[in-house]
Amino acid sequence: MYNDNKCWESNLEISKDDKCPHITGDREPKVIIPLDIWQKIMALTDDVDTEWLGYLGGSHLQSGEWRVVTLTIPKQEVSTATCKSLESVHSEGVVHSHADMTCFFSNIDDDYLNSNHDFSIVVNKKADSKAVVRVKLPCGALSIVEADVIIEYPEVKDAAKFIDDAKKNIAEEPGWQHTNKSNTLETGVPDYIPSKERLKQLKPWDYAREYNEDMGY
Repeated sequence: MYNDNKCWESNLEISKDDKCPHITGDREPKVIIPLDIWQKIMALTDDVDTEWLGYLGGSHLQSGEWRVVTLTIPKQEVSTATCKSLESVHSEGVVHSHADMTCFFSNIDDDYLNSNHDFSIVVNKKADSKAVVRVKLPCGALSIVEADVIIEYPEVKDAAKFIDDAKKNIAEEPGWQHTNKSNTLETGVPDYIPSKERLKQLKPWDYAREYNEDMGY
């Protein structure tokens, strides 16, 4: 993947050691993608059998994480294993698809995509993903380090009130007792943040099925 426009040349010193000593385990970089943008990325990946490129507008959070806010698909020329953008779009991040291939960053990706954007993501038709972020080190050099991709589920409005109102109409049968606590579903939506097990990278149409399977239905 490449773009021969001069604006892609950064001339920045890049450290490609993803075991950067300045990145500790408690502050591992993350790229947060809202569910609706993730669904668009996966729908396009599933429908297009070649590589494709998209620009991602991002917001840098105080925690050091990046949050994707926009997705723009530029005019481009593609093939099974290459992609060339015909438009220069300013963006903090970039995403590209490997279609049926595994998720990895080639040397060309490192030189043109990862070195010129604050964060970069590669996806495939299996809904796998891999991400890196560009981090400035105390010495002034930049380091490209691996990052986690987190799918951000939307908050359910008035969920707590709905549950309180609904529970008033739900009464346990007299004398009934729990016999299998492992099948008990804990209810609570303080911020509607799913557990790590629920942060699966699923295709848009798989959510209900996967949820039912997880619950044992």
